[in-house]
Amino acid sequence: MRERVHCHAEGRCEGGTEKFTKVAAEKASGTGDESVAFAATGDADGDDVVVHAEVIRHGNTIATYYAFSLAAFSGEDGADAGDYDIPAEIIKGQAAKLA
Repeated sequence: MRERVHCHAEGRCEGGTEKFTKVAAEKASGTGDESVAFAATGDADGDDVVVHAEVIRHGNTIATYYAFSLAAFSGEDGADAGDYDIPAEIIKGQAAKLA
């Protein structure tokens, strides 16, 4: 999982039409057998938009969680592009179901 995140950060992945300009590691929840969290900054019509993501492996199951601001994505004035996260309660609740 980490390799796939890093290939996007370095711009060396093939396929897809994403226009991410930066990928930065974030603190993962530590749930599951393996987890990785990151923030991907993309270009949305000239404005930076941040997508927070966490990917967690539970055995052979992969769970992905994303959070982003629709207000920032749509270019709403005053919307903070990165001031939010994935609620820990959601990750813990889903992890309990996948365990």
